[in-house]
Amino acid sequence: MSARTRSTAISAFCFILTALTVNCGKQESATAPPAEASAAAGPWQQSMPAEFAGLTVKDGGACYLDVVNGADAANPPRIRPNSMIALAGWAVADPKAGRSGGGVGIQLNSSTPFFIVADRYNRPGLGTALKSSSALDGGGIKLDPTQLNLPAGDYRVIFLIQSDRELLRCDTGRSLRVN
Repeated sequence: MSARTRSTAISAFCFILTALTVNCGKQESATAPPAEASAAAGPWQQSMPAEFAGLTVKDGGACYLDVVNGADAANPPRIRPNSMIALAGWAVADPKAGRSGGGVGIQLNSSTPFFIVADRYNRPGLGTALKSSSALDGGGIKLDPTQLNLPAGDYRVIFLIQSDRELLRCDTGRSLRVN
């Protein structure tokens, strides 16, 4: 089995698993709580990025975290506070309708959530793997190496996807240990 076929099969399996575990009913406001002082100065913030201000936050979408610092996200490497972190995966607003959504971000969720804006990239074959439109090929999400200014702890990885006036929170099913 080729690497591309294997990756497509894994992505399809993960999409089905994610679709079965996503709670689509929860809604909340994107109005962020007052920003507290960050663990250290850096790009990760304790308040929702300005790009997503005013959007209604709800759980939804479909997503998968593939890579953490070049390693398989199923077995992420050790991550130290204030080290560099790079993430890659995919996140789409509505795979059935062939809608990848707009802007994307990442939330590392613990007792205190941390947020950062991420980038889209093209993942040829993603739409086919999700049994949808090739428009979903633009559903890749990545964070280039960025300082991880978070305190030690365990963090659930949530992908954020703008879809019209909503901000969908998609749980990747992955956690990171920072220590």
